[in-house]
Amino acid sequence: MMILPLGEQMGETVYLDIHHAEWRQRSGAPRWAVSALLGDGWYEGEVLIEGGEQVQVTFADEWLGDSRIRELFGRVGRENLLSAIREAIVNRRLQPPCVSAGFGGVDFVGLAS
Repeated sequence: MMILPLGEQMGETVYLDIHHAEWRQRSGAPRWAVSALLGDGWYEGEVLIEGGEQVQVTFADEWLGDSRIRELFGRVGRENLLSAIREAIVNRRLQPPCVSAGFGGVDFVGLAS
């Protein structure tokens, strides 16, 4: 589990709990994808983080039209949340999985947890 650097001024903690990682091949370029639970104690939902040349973040509830995630965005801000997730990637607190001969070809040791 990783604590994201936002909301601490108001006593809020936002966490990202990784449960799946994989390598993907799209348009000829390899990309990694991490699925995780994102929450703050009042809300918890799925997030997909894909990396390659750019980091893309998909909030499952937002994509599905579920209104519950709007409450989280109201507390911490959607753009602040995106920035914190991307910053975690850039600062390597969340690292892409390493390809190995392990389970499913993904070495989860390369992920911060």
